Amino acid sequence: MKIALYSRVSTERQVEQGISMEDQEAAMVKWVRENGHAIVEVFREPGASAYSLEKRRPVFDRMISAALSPEKPFDVILVHMQNRFYRRNADREILERQLEKNGVKLMIFGQPRSEGKTTAFIERNFTGLFDEAHSMALGEKVAQCMKANAVAGYYNGARPPYGYKTVATDIPARSGVKKLLAVDDDEAETVRLIFRLARFGDAGMVMGMKRIAEYLNARGILHRGVKWTIGHVEKVIENPVCTGTLITFRRNSQTNQPHPRENWVETKVPPILKEQEFKAVHGMLTKRRPPNTENRAAQVPTLLTGLLVCGYCKKGLMLVTGKSGRYKYYRCASRQKVSPTECCCPNFPKEALEKQVLEAVVERVLCPTRVSSILGELEDIWKKAKKPDPKRIQILQTRSAALRASLGSIYGQLDKRTLDLDVTLQEYIRAKQRERETVDSELEALKARQHLPFKKVGRAHIEKFVAAAKRELCDPQRPLARQLLRALVTDIRVDGAKCRILGNRAQLASAVTHWNSDSGEVPSDVSDWRARLGSNQQPLPSEGSTLSIELRALQHESATKAALKRDREDTRFPAPRPPTALDRPRQRPRPATSRRRRYG
Repeated sequence: MKIALYSRVSTERQVEQGISMEDQEAAMVKWVRENGHAIVEVFREPGASAYSLEKRRPVFDRMISAALSPEKPFDVILVHMQNRFYRRNADREILERQLEKNGVKLMIFGQPRSEGKTTAFIERNFTGLFDEAHSMALGEKVAQCMKANAVAGYYNGARPPYGYKTVATDIPARSGVKKLLAVDDDEAETVRLIFRLARFGDAGMVMGMKRIAEYLNARGILHRGVKWTIGHVEKVIENPVCTGTLITFRRNSQTNQPHPRENWVETKVPPILKEQEFKAVHGMLTKRRPPNTENRAAQVPTLLTGLLVCGYCKKGLMLVTGKSGRYKYYRCASRQKVSPTECCCPNFPKEALEKQVLEAVVERVLCPTRVSSILGELEDIWKKAKKPDPKRIQILQTRSAALRASLGSIYGQLDKRTLDLDVTLQEYIRAKQRERETVDSELEALKARQHLPFKKVGRAHIEKFVAAAKRELCDPQRPLARQLLRALVTDIRVDGAKCRILGNRAQLASAVTHWNSDSGEVPSDVSDWRARLGSNQQPLPSEGSTLSIELRALQHESATKAALKRDREDTRFPAPRPPTALDRPRQRPRPATSRRRRYG
């Protein structure tokens, strides 16, 4: 018979010490020669587990592929013990049946099987279950030892996280000596650079993980001998070990499923960064992620994409190329995606349109006097707009307190079981809860509007902002050009005859006041002047419709008066019923202007 030998040891320690590897092969080779068989190939697998489902045994996979192939280079696979072949009994049984179907037999040298089919089935499955249970118990014991080692402050092994190295101690261990994590000075400096770039950027340009990787590769900084990738940068930024806390046992090594947080083990190591800096970077990255930004078009590298709007069909303009990429145009999305005859808007050369827009913004908007005037107008409008708010806030506070008291009374009676929670009462409670949530939401929004959304700045700050903005916008390729343009412009509506540039005064004010002359960064999507945040901002219940800050200021007074009148009408007492003989003389009801009110 043509025989293939397979020998395996589980750990690197067994490989180094030579435990059973050579003995397995020597015993099997002797048996093959004594029985006159031929050895086709010897498959050796040092330091590989037979319990894991993942492909961690490439030699074993190559042997099984050859055995299941039509060529079938050997007739028998000979192993020293059954647990050398597989420790998962169910998988072993399925694989063994596949081999038998293809005419390849599995023979166990140290555990001969009976000739009877039924007896051999019982023997191999009993042995397989015992091997699997033994492996599971051994794995639990090893995990407990590793947890105890990590709790004591020692490193269990594997490659240390970036920024650290292992240092041997004098304490003996099973595989040598125990080890600790220490800061690697060279890698730690790169970690600090990565967090600095993620937080402050470079030359005023915000940098994400991709740009950080490009920055490091361009300067010849390698990640342990290889170029940086987005995954490498993400691992450094997401791992809290740099703050001095190494977290292990997050996932199950067999199933890759996350463990409950109470099963995590935290080990104190020397820190590289302060925890405040780590949290600041994570907060900024979370805020800048595309799903969390209000303007997804601000993420594209093109200067005017997301701002250009067709003056005919009101669709956006997108960048297209012609002559194999030699020419670039802004084209109406209807003509590009639907049909060339869908819209009559012409194509606009990219460089010419960008130049005209930037020149118009620089000449007509970026003037210190104009910016100062806008800030002053907005401050006056905001002060006028928030004057009636205290009355509305007082009304809402009273209504919220009444609703809470009403619901509290119902909850108390339900707790004492003096009320039956039927369908009608459930619907009533839900309606009251929804009304309370609506009132609380409007109350929080109105309280937020009491604060000015932008800080007061002086003439010198405005002049510095204008000078920096002009300097950046003169060159569309500069890193801050797109960011500044989106802080000044909301829409650019173009057609064949004219180009109309629209902007939001509140957004401009926020950009000016939040601008930092040190970092040069300008927020391009500022919406905290709105009562409620969100990409699909809804009006307040007292506003009636979505209005701009300027229009709300003009209509707020009349809307507040109408709301007050409506509240007075809703809180009037019901008409008294006619008196009966059993009634005592009734007092005249109080007028509707009384302070006493009843709320449903």
